[in-house]
Amino acid sequence: MAQSGYTPLAIYHSATASNVPSASNLQAGELAINTADGKLFYKDSSGNVQTIASKSGNVNVSSFSAGTTGFTPNTATTGVVTLAGTLNVSNGGTGLTTLGSGYIPYGNGTSAFNSSSAFNFVGSTLTSPFYVANGTTTGSLTAGAFSYGTLGYSDVNILASFSSGVNTYNQMVLQNTSSGNAASTNFNVSNNNATSTTNFGEFGINSSGFTGSGAFSTAGNVYLAAASTDIAIGTYGANAIHFVVNSGATDAATISSSGVFSLATPLATTSGGTGRTTYNTGDIPFYSTGTALNTLALGTTNYVLTAGASAPQYVAQSTLSVGSATNLVGGTTGALHYQSAPNTSTFLSLGTTNYVLTAGASAPQYVAQSTLSVGSATTATNIAGGAAGSVPYNTASGTTTFLGLGTQNYVLTAGASAPQYTNSLQSVGVTPRVVVIADGTSVTINGDTTDVATQANTQATGTLTINAPTGTPVNGQKLIFRLNSVNVQTFSWNAIFAGSNDLALPATSTGSSKYDYVGFMYNSTAGKWQLLAKVFGF
Repeated sequence: MAQSGYTPLAIYHSATASNVPSASNLQAGELAINTADGKLFYKDSSGNVQTIASKSGNVNVSSFSAGTTGFTPNTATTGVVTLAGTLNVSNGGTGLTTLGSGYIPYGNGTSAFNSSSAFNFVGSTLTSPFYVANGTTTGSLTAGAFSYGTLGYSDVNILASFSSGVNTYNQMVLQNTSSGNAASTNFNVSNNNATSTTNFGEFGINSSGFTGSGAFSTAGNVYLAAASTDIAIGTYGANAIHFVVNSGATDAATISSSGVFSLATPLATTSGGTGRTTYNTGDIPFYSTGTALNTLALGTTNYVLTAGASAPQYVAQSTLSVGSATNLVGGTTGALHYQSAPNTSTFLSLGTTNYVLTAGASAPQYVAQSTLSVGSATTATNIAGGAAGSVPYNTASGTTTFLGLGTQNYVLTAGASAPQYTNSLQSVGVTPRVVVIADGTSVTINGDTTDVATQANTQATGTLTINAPTGTPVNGQKLIFRLNSVNVQTFSWNAIFAGSNDLALPATSTGSSKYDYVGFMYNSTAGKWQLLAKVFGF
């Protein structure tokens, strides 16, 4: 109410809430008021109506924008401004409106964060479908890219490490809970050539329901195997390898640090062993029954080993019953066997060359031919019958017959009841014809006069030519060449000498004054001296 005697001054106004004066209602610089809202307006120099004050200090804005934040205001000028939407990543937000309990959001470029039930944190457990480390491991480290605890030493290239200090076992467990017929749990190592089926090593265990053939496929078996490569099991230092079964306090088998393999229990006969751990000097092992060999102790001196009813045995020689003997004990080369008394045998040593065997007073004897007293024939100077070269002999007392001339080079020997020609000397001592070949660079052997050719060769290292033997060789004739060379000689063999698939002609001598032997036999069908033996370096 105006004071008495004064006229009140009122500006342009409205009592209607939310009314705003228009520009046409005001002059530049003119004020207006809304008495319901408590807002004061004016018209600026540009002709726009502006709010300059409001009750309780509130000033209305003419417009509002949330820019690129992702928010949208519900009104641009008056009243309470409410923002809708989500703060996007480019303005420091996540772009998410909801997030599951324990979910861990993760970036997706400039778009809204992603989240998944597979990647979350609940209490003290973090779960994720994959964990990929990319830290540098080439330096000296005490923990790997994946680790638990800290190692007690450092090393390089540690991908994973797990360490703890407990007064019991610590463990890293792999388990496949499936009992399927193909289920197993495996720890694999592989090299640069590896594929899914080659060049890897594997330590694993089969499920209780595993099926297949062999030890690797037996249900419940633990196995260690290599694919495409050998497997090596051993120690780097001077340490043994121990094999233990059934939680034994002692080894079932051991490979010592020096490589000696030993068994706690002797290998049974059923597995190729003896089943024994000790022997006495002279013991002879033999099998009777069971899984271990028995032994026969060394017999009395000069006792002989014979077969008993169920085991070998030693018996005195006097208890033996000897039948017809093929060979007789005793005697020297060329000795003749004869009886010196009933059931008593003895030997007559080989006589002097060209001595003849005659009957002595009580035993056979060799005597010189000059001591023989030969009587004169009582019937004729010439014996009737026979052919050129035939040899007369008696078939009975006072009865003479002839043995026809034998094949060339056959020798006359005693047959069962008559003389005979044979191509084998059979125990007749024949002195080989040894011929010395002069020292030189070639060798020529006379096959008609030589059985053994020898040469002491002092020539410088070079070629030694072996020429074709002279003479007329016969089928089956044998020839030996013995060379003693100071220096190595390269052989040049004449084409008449032939080697075989099994034994080729030698290429060089041994040298160093060693004796080298080669032996040949003549094959008249092939027309070759064929190599039968080569022994070098005596």
